[in-house]
Amino acid sequence: MIEDLDHRDDNPRFSSRARFLSLCSDFGWSVYLDTIGDKDPASSRPELVRIQKGTPTNSRTGERKFKIRDGPGVRFIEYPDEYPLTRGPEYLPRLSVRVLSRKVYWSSRSQEFEATVYFSLEPSPEWQQRMRDTVVTACDDIAGYRGMNDKLWLTHSTSPCGHPVQVRFETPIKLGPDAVALIGYSSAFEAIEPCPERVLIFLTRSDPRIRWLAIAANARSLPRDPFHRSVMLRTMNCCDECALEHVASLPGRWSLIL
Repeated sequence: MIEDLDHRDDNPRFSSRARFLSLCSDFGWSVYLDTIGDKDPASSRPELVRIQKGTPTNSRTGERKFKIRDGPGVRFIEYPDEYPLTRGPEYLPRLSVRVLSRKVYWSSRSQEFEATVYFSLEPSPEWQQRMRDTVVTACDDIAGYRGMNDKLWLTHSTSPCGHPVQVRFETPIKLGPDAVALIGYSSAFEAIEPCPERVLIFLTRSDPRIRWLAIAANARSLPRDPFHRSVMLRTMNCCDECALEHVASLPGRWSLIL
């Protein structure tokens, strides 16, 4: 359940500052960010603002609000404290965590609706087998439409390569000495022990929702941090091999979201 915050409208932490808004409505029309909805991040454009006739309305109560902003969140089971790495001459593009469900939780405030996108997740059997202490069979994560938009601005995208881009889980790809593949979608472990390889590949192949969570977890504006990684998003018209070749050709440290 969403935490009851109905009496916190006067708290600056939960005020309707524009940086949290994903939709504004007036005169019967709404303008909203392209990240509202459920599509792959490579198909979303952070600079695009959409316009549609209508005002956000609660279908059960008929209540109307003229703004939608990111909610403060829900209680969730944390991401596993395990970050297995794959080093060596090659790796298999694959998916290391599965989305069991995606729901949007809504709450009403005095000025706006709040939306929290909630993901129920299941680590892959491979990930569970490589957990050292407690085996985590389920976890959760959350996101917000405006937060997704802000993080998408901080990512780069691969260029088309002209090769077939079908999912090839059975075909290994050359990894090289300066890249490593991570089972999972967060590089939080680098806050304690930075990975020496320049390219960190997230095994998020073929799942748009996990790709969104990888962007939310890793896209940061910290260029002066010596261990900072820029984020590269593989687009749907670029194969895994060309995506790695492209990001490896760039200077600096990178995270590659498959």
